[in-house]
Amino acid sequence: MPLHGLIFFNHGNEDTEVITNPGNGVPWENAGAIYDANGNLQGSSVYLGSRYVLTADHVSVGSSSTVSFDGNTHFSIDGSSPVQVSANVDLKLFRLQNDPGFAGVSLASSNPANGTALQLVGFGRGRGNTGLGEDIVDWGGSSTQGIKRTGTNNVFEIRNQSWSSGTYSQSTLVTQLNNDTLNTEAAGTIWDSGGPVFALDSSEEWVLVGILAAVTRINGSTTSTFANNPEPGESFAGDENWAVNIAAYEEAILAIIPEPSLFATILGILFFGYVLRKRSLVKR
Repeated sequence: MPLHGLIFFNHGNEDTEVITNPGNGVPWENAGAIYDANGNLQGSSVYLGSRYVLTADHVSVGSSSTVSFDGNTHFSIDGSSPVQVSANVDLKLFRLQNDPGFAGVSLASSNPANGTALQLVGFGRGRGNTGLGEDIVDWGGSSTQGIKRTGTNNVFEIRNQSWSSGTYSQSTLVTQLNNDTLNTEAAGTIWDSGGPVFALDSSEEWVLVGILAAVTRINGSTTSTFANNPEPGESFAGDENWAVNIAAYEEAILAIIPEPSLFATILGILFFGYVLRKRSLVKR
């Protein structure tokens, strides 16, 4: 099912550790919530730079949609239609009318290894009233959504995966709930779809490795994307969360975003070796 909000085994919805910037350079400010013209939450997203925003393709984005990165200021989109990154891939780009005023993020150019520590950010629903540390966690109601939360998990594996009745089929970064003993271990819920998954690369720089997109029950009985359906309404230990694997679509994403010619020239002359290893987006 499509994703909507982060829940935690060991933390409540308002615990400072999950609703504030985790520090250490995590691109916390780049995670944004998408709203429709009536102010209804539609999903999560991440600001890449040059006014471009990336989200899951199944998240609704219209001409009157706005994005908020801090819960207060809302940025309108520029009127152009969102662009699906690649056929059958649950990713799309759209552009803001105005620059939000902070730097973009780098895209992963290689797959993270199994066991890699991840930082997830989303605006979906929080947890319900079940006790901390239990193996089944109820999702909270609508009053728990629209709050930026962050949590951790590890890469379980990367595999090709389909969801939404085969509408999407792509390289997928898989995590499991309760797969490790991290204090802030998290899983997605409704409205987390489109939220960023970050990891440290070999240069100790935070890069975007995934976009939250779907969740499936441990027994495989329910699969959906987080933005279209509020069920199953609870998360079980062992449930898988699926994020689109950014490294597999880095070139397709960058092909849509025109890089400033001056920037490209400077990089070509001064930092050619670095560009071969990893390409970054910059703000105009």
